[in-house]
Amino acid sequence: MTKKLILTIDLGSSGMLLSVFNSKGKLLREQKQTYTPDTDTTGKAAYNINAMYDSMLLSINQLFDTDDSFSAQEVCVIGVSGMMGGVLGVDKYGSPTFPYTTSLDTRFLTHYESITNEYGSEIREVTGTWYPILAPKMKWMESQSKESFAKTVKIVPITSYIVGHLSELPPEKWAIDKSLLWMTGLSNKHSQQWDQNIASKLGIDLKLLPYIAESTDIVGHTTSKLSTLTSIPSGTPILAGLGDTPASIVGAGGFSKNVAVDIAGTYPILSMSTPVTSYERIGKVGEIFGSPLPNICHPSVFINGGGLTQKWLVDIMFGDDCDHISHYEDLSKDAELIPPGSDGLLCNPHFGGRACPPDADVNAGAFVGLKWGHKRAHLYRSFLEALAYDLSLTFNQLSNDLGEQVTEIRGVSGMANNSLWNQMKADILNLPYVEMDNKEATALGTAITAGVSIGLFENFEQATSDICTPKKVYKPRRELHETYKPYITAYKNLIEGTP
Repeated sequence: MTKKLILTIDLGSSGMLLSVFNSKGKLLREQKQTYTPDTDTTGKAAYNINAMYDSMLLSINQLFDTDDSFSAQEVCVIGVSGMMGGVLGVDKYGSPTFPYTTSLDTRFLTHYESITNEYGSEIREVTGTWYPILAPKMKWMESQSKESFAKTVKIVPITSYIVGHLSELPPEKWAIDKSLLWMTGLSNKHSQQWDQNIASKLGIDLKLLPYIAESTDIVGHTTSKLSTLTSIPSGTPILAGLGDTPASIVGAGGFSKNVAVDIAGTYPILSMSTPVTSYERIGKVGEIFGSPLPNICHPSVFINGGGLTQKWLVDIMFGDDCDHISHYEDLSKDAELIPPGSDGLLCNPHFGGRACPPDADVNAGAFVGLKWGHKRAHLYRSFLEALAYDLSLTFNQLSNDLGEQVTEIRGVSGMANNSLWNQMKADILNLPYVEMDNKEATALGTAITAGVSIGLFENFEQATSDICTPKKVYKPRRELHETYKPYITAYKNLIEGTP
């Protein structure tokens, strides 16, 4: 009997992960490729999208060539997921007219500030976001080269580009998954469609944007050309392309009302699941991400580049070419011996600026209270504490604004392996913290969505109940929760600039 395999492709900020799952949602094999953006002192952080695509094709072949127990010919659906804050421009042939850049590329900030200063409140009211990326990126592109902009027929997220090329569709037929709409600043939060009124005020031509698809929509199929290159059967359905955060929430089985999901990655994110009516109750803190599930949304708080700061810390301590993973583990062991509060050392973790809530006055990081007695482990513990303090403050405010409370946090992604940080978050947030067995929740959530789309799984609830399993539960300790309270207050005062 022919197997039915699910291929997932996740495109992150520092690498891609290709995974193959069987029809029961079991991970069979995965293949990773790393990459970095091209950076300079102007704020540039641009990716070579063509090199990324070629690397992806290579990874597909490597994924199947090294195991003869399954083959690419058994793939029955392809799910794609990717970064939520980046776009590129393409011409009528689908070739880049502007490089792929994310919010880490700060050259667009002049346009971002111009748009948000004049229209920020209205954008929040209409679209639900404080943090529009697509609209100011489009204005930045136009300012860079009018000639290239004139050749541009579509401006799309990375998922649309990958799906479009896998299916060899012309850009006019490319789609954007609705889970990515939050970052555009151009969609209506009620209709989940492009908003002509806000686009007109911002001077944006909506013809440059892809059409909006449901997360379970099949928007293309593989071609004979791709089949020749990879052995994946021609005509294999391809989904629209999830945002990585909504995919992770599905992969954690975290769309129940009282469950929050902690995505402990490059951008630490804490999300809950609520009815879409939450758009009317959200206050000044938080963003609301779309969901693959109907009538659900994901109010969330996040820290801009928190995971990158962890790498930066280890780089300056041990050198750029060190074994980061082993140093994270060693620093965590040493930091466990240091008491809560890191012996008076406070960290401001917003090295990339505070984005939630947006705060122009907090645009750099810091360590405050350094003394000769502080060691490397103090810096590391102080940094982890600061991330937890920030998530606690913003998530509690978001919960109170919405009138929603959670009873459990589920942790996924790379930093969810850190037992010190997991226990720290349980103590500071005063909630049980469940480390999930599958840390690569984005790939799993993408696989579940693809499986639901073609009928391999009956529905999301059944699939996640069967597949998403806990590994370890960290229970909050009341005495430690009380111990942390004055340090949370000190952190709040530090960030807000109050004595």
